[in-house]
Amino acid sequence: MRAVLLAVSLAAFGIARGTAQVGAHSCSSLPLATFSYDRALPLDLRVSVAKTQDGVEIHAISFASPRGGRATGLLFVPQKRVPGVRLPGLVMQHGMPGKAEYVSWVSGNIAHHGAIVVALDAPFARRAGDPVTFTPQDSAEQVQLIVDLQRAFDLLIGRADVDVGRLAFVGRSYGAAMGGLLAAVEHRPRTYVLIVGDGGLVTHYSAAGHRAALDSLSSERRERWLAAMRPIEPIRYIGCATGASFFFQAARRDELVTMTDAVALQRKAGKGALVRSGSQPRLARHHGRARLAASHLGNSPGGGPGRYVVRHEGAVPRVGLVEPGGLVPCASACESSPCPPLCVFSSSPQPPLRR
Repeated sequence: MRAVLLAVSLAAFGIARGTAQVGAHSCSSLPLATFSYDRALPLDLRVSVAKTQDGVEIHAISFASPRGGRATGLLFVPQKRVPGVRLPGLVMQHGMPGKAEYVSWVSGNIAHHGAIVVALDAPFARRAGDPVTFTPQDSAEQVQLIVDLQRAFDLLIGRADVDVGRLAFVGRSYGAAMGGLLAAVEHRPRTYVLIVGDGGLVTHYSAAGHRAALDSLSSERRERWLAAMRPIEPIRYIGCATGASFFFQAARRDELVTMTDAVALQRKAGKGALVRSGSQPRLARHHGRARLAASHLGNSPGGGPGRYVVRHEGAVPRVGLVEPGGLVPCASACESSPCPPLCVFSSSPQPPLRR
């Protein structure tokens, strides 16, 4: 089966921070308070050791959600840590449908290279039924997710082994879209890595090829859902992010997130965002190979040594590590030869994702 490259450019930690293009008036008119919560509330963190794999402890976690119930997910911690050395912290968000377990292969690889990672289950993953109900419940769950993601950063900041100056968010597909919204209210991460993201659920289900679900609803139910979701559509918020850089990745032949929708989100992010697009279909979706550079987090300025980049030669994506002498290529495939240092690939099968 054909493998597809997933390039999670965590070296975006060193990219110059972007400047929002949305005016202060536009941002002030958004209901940002909808996503606020009391950070003084007890986290009530519960942690259990699930297993150890490739030098990484994988813990099942839960904590009290300010919006009710308990947020659940996984915590990835390197087994070998130098005493007194603080590590970068990342929050990882999966796609739809999905759950934290579906991004454990990426999260584990990042942790293996020296970072502490929290991967959360979205609220729809904590219940039975379809991820999207086309009721106001979808709005409530999206708000809860944004609040819970902020609490995940509270969790990281509360750890003595996390460097609070090197925090990041990584999301793919639905998780990338939610990252665009999170960036407007969560300013502690230095960078947001958004992989094949679009403007949000309204954008997704309004696009040609995806309208069938909305069109099947009664006009009353459709308008009620749109009225609940439009005010919290991520594409309206991403331009209000301050102090963080963005790294975007998109695929020109992605069947679920079109380049038109991906580019629209990228443009709203403002100046200073780094964008990589590839010609592979379903880039970053199915069982792929993750090229991770967690050991370089925050150590290099944008474009300097230690920054991983993706180059496309025709339809073949190639990954390289920028060194003073030029681009040192990683193997485009590792089946027949060892991967170069710090080019870590995974071929763990992933369930099909709707977005």
